Amino acid sequence: MSYIITGAQLLTYSHQNIFLGDTTRLNSLKNYTVEGFFLQASNTSGVAQNLALESGLVRSLNQREEIIVNNVNLGPAKINSINFNANNPIRLSKYTINFDVLTSGNYDLYNLSGNLYSGITGSLTGTASLLEAFDETFSFNITEDDSYNYSQSINIRYRKADGYESPINLAKRLASGIFSANPNIGFIDSKYSGFYTKTGKKFFTENYNLITNDCSFTKTFNLFNNYSGDYTLTLSQNLAFGNDGNVTVSEQGNIRGLKEPRFATASGAVETELSKSFSRCSGLFNTYILSNNFANAYPVSPYPLINTGIEISRTFNNFNADAQYSITYTNNPVYTISGYTREGTITVNQNNLDIVEVQENGSIRFYGNKNQNFIANLNLKALTGVFNSASGRIYNAYSFEGFSNPLSIIEKTTSVPRYGNQMAYSLKYSDDKIYNTNISGVKKLVVKKSDTSPKHIYNQYIIPNKTVFLNAGGQTEMGERSVTLECVIERKNANIYTSSPVTNSILTNLKSAAIQELGTDFPNVPVQEAFITKASYNFNSDFNLNLDLGINYVSYVDQFNSGILML
Repeated sequence: MSYIITGAQLLTYSHQNIFLGDTTRLNSLKNYTVEGFFLQASNTSGVAQNLALESGLVRSLNQREEIIVNNVNLGPAKINSINFNANNPIRLSKYTINFDVLTSGNYDLYNLSGNLYSGITGSLTGTASLLEAFDETFSFNITEDDSYNYSQSINIRYRKADGYESPINLAKRLASGIFSANPNIGFIDSKYSGFYTKTGKKFFTENYNLITNDCSFTKTFNLFNNYSGDYTLTLSQNLAFGNDGNVTVSEQGNIRGLKEPRFATASGAVETELSKSFSRCSGLFNTYILSNNFANAYPVSPYPLINTGIEISRTFNNFNADAQYSITYTNNPVYTISGYTREGTITVNQNNLDIVEVQENGSIRFYGNKNQNFIANLNLKALTGVFNSASGRIYNAYSFEGFSNPLSIIEKTTSVPRYGNQMAYSLKYSDDKIYNTNISGVKKLVVKKSDTSPKHIYNQYIIPNKTVFLNAGGQTEMGERSVTLECVIERKNANIYTSSPVTNSILTNLKSAAIQELGTDFPNVPVQEAFITKASYNFNSDFNLNLDLGINYVSYVDQFNSGILML
């Protein structure tokens, strides 16, 4: 009769030679610790089936029967202990079993013909009779994030004999041969099959006792939960829905280089995984934000996730070939513009004269790093679309508040730090009529008027100790009206002294405007005769132009009376 264990995982293994006297080996004792399981996939209720299998295994305690593990017949074995891990094993019951195999023939350590140690016979050639003790332990751990590590520990003791190398050198050679051979060890989960052969940096520890000749060797290896061959990777993601209505999705990656040069492999892997991160983050975004549950809670359709990372960080450790990165994506629409992001606020202000000003203050952040040539390479003309779109938003805000007068741009400013990579801008419009000149080349036009009304001419006659006569006729003194146009001329990209921006067309239009203003809102007096007394203009390097036009006029009185003022 034989006992069969399938889907088993080897936990520990030790091998000890048993000697008679100092030179004669009697046999070898192999000790195994194996983790196995009972699986009743069709069982839907009750634990009777698995308990029956457990009971049968318990009855095998201290009996010597052939034992077959993962289709490998290890020979007659004595079961020493059994430990069951599940309290109510309905479908799956795991257990740990320890057993001894006593061998002296084809399956012992002497010729190493078994599956576990094939390929290392050369390390024992001519020295197997000197091997007093040998044991080996495998440990394989899977963490909660699905990363895993293993360690392989070997304890060896050789006897000292003339004509042979020292026991320490013999132990080194045997350990080296065992570590370089790939053991045939099976695991329940096929995902981790072949873990021992994966490439990467292994770490070794060695301990020697020069008195007893006991030697111990340990080999360890760690891998993150994603394995690409050249590097291993573990990922985590986070999704946040802010109070401002924007969604951010971030991904963090830990990378360990496996292929030499490992640091170059790890740093290159960072860029590789960053290029793949948007696909993974958009999958999380689509799964949660576009799900039915979210749509029911927030009926407004969200913006899609933008494929440009708004925050990217990289961390490198050159000593252990580790690298970390973090990248954040968002659906904030300010990041939809190619090459840069824009944010801004709009202010609408109405003063006590009912003049309305609308202003947008914003910032533009360019992608990339700061650059000492940032200003030299900055092409403000390429940002025309930013200012055009700002103008559209300003008009919309003005109309939204119920105003309908024409708007004119009165101020546009930019502020640029020397090394970038962000700049601030401001755009201001006004509906003040002084900016709506209707004259090409004139940006601002302020009209000022001055009036001196005509006075009646009269004569005064004094009769001492009697009366004062006031004699008023039908004539008046001269009346005056002057008009001043204070203008700001559009700035040209030229030398104003060799190429004046004040063209004949501008002067002609300003003269017409001044003449028109002379007759607008004229004092309510009859005019008998009028003539121009002044017409001049001046222009300075600040692009300010003042045009003065003045007239004198004579009025008259239709009806008048002479009077006597009594004193």
